[in-house]
Amino acid sequence: SWHSIPGPKLLLLDGIDRMQRSYMSAFSQDVKDLLRSSNVSVLLSCRTGGPQYQTEIPPGTSVFEIQPPSGREVTKLAKQILADQSSSFLSNLWAGATTHRLLRLPFGIIETINIYEERGSIPRSEHDLVSQLVEGRLKVNERRHSVLSDDLARISTPAVRRLAEELAFQMRIIQGRLSCSDNAISATLTQAIAKARQQVLRIGNLDPDSGLVLLRHYEFIRRTDDAQWEFVHDIFADLLASTSLAQSWQQHLDSLHAASFDDLWTFTAPQVRTEELALMLNAMLKKDVLLGARCARAASSEKLLEQRIRTITGVGQHSCHSLALVTRKLSRRRLQRRTPIVGVQWR
Repeated sequence: SWHSIPGPKLLLLDGIDRMQRSYMSAFSQDVKDLLRSSNVSVLLSCRTGGPQYQTEIPPGTSVFEIQPPSGREVTKLAKQILADQSSSFLSNLWAGATTHRLLRLPFGIIETINIYEERGSIPRSEHDLVSQLVEGRLKVNERRHSVLSDDLARISTPAVRRLAEELAFQMRIIQGRLSCSDNAISATLTQAIAKARQQVLRIGNLDPDSGLVLLRHYEFIRRTDDAQWEFVHDIFADLLASTSLAQSWQQHLDSLHAASFDDLWTFTAPQVRTEELALMLNAMLKKDVLLGARCARAASSEKLLEQRIRTITGVGQHSCHSLALVTRKLSRRRLQRRTPIVGVQWR
């Protein structure tokens, strides 16, 4: 047991916001049992948006929040990477009023700088930024076709992307998982190949093993040390899964209850058909007002947000406008608060 291990111990536990609710009670009790020892400390990290239910934290807990980079730090990064181009980049960044969540992360800032250096433009939304990262990954690895077999090398990059989209949708939405075991990945990829084949003519007689080789070559998925298959980053999986979710969102509204799907729905909103967007926002506002406001911003439909609030609440136009304004501000605040990792140190 843990108590039999000599010496001081620090236990690092990451991603509690993604833990299933049914596990939380046993998890909390296990941690409390560990802390009965005087030489054990626990560092717990999670997004501030989760867990989305009450968690019992032992007394004496210290809470720390990692703040997003300041304007000065953004300027420093730009100068380090862009040198003489940094002034132009910063002018475009601040003038464009680009405030999406990823610009509050070092990852998002650095990738935005890299895209500006290559293309001379700044992605104006989370969807645009991650889409350009995915496309960049496809282009880079397309140049390495010589390491693939002739059959796999003939599969086009749009077909590879469609396969990755279907696999992400199968894992994230249909199965509700972030990773697959060696046994599960074959069946999951078989379903993804079948779906992709309905829409892509030049995917050939691809089998699951070849599909894994292809998706690993394009750096979409990886196999972990504990024999689990997962996407290289959750945000890539969310973007890829959003393509299929935009076509079938009405069948998957139950996922609105899980905070871990917020990014996926935000990526989905701009892709929903115009005639269905009002219906989707209406369904969101009934379940999660702040997520609905965030998706309205992503879909550039803030006027539609006001109309939906008026329909749901029955308030007048002036009151509705004020309520929508408050909702949008809260959405931005939630967006900011969900970004940092919060460290909780027990002991």
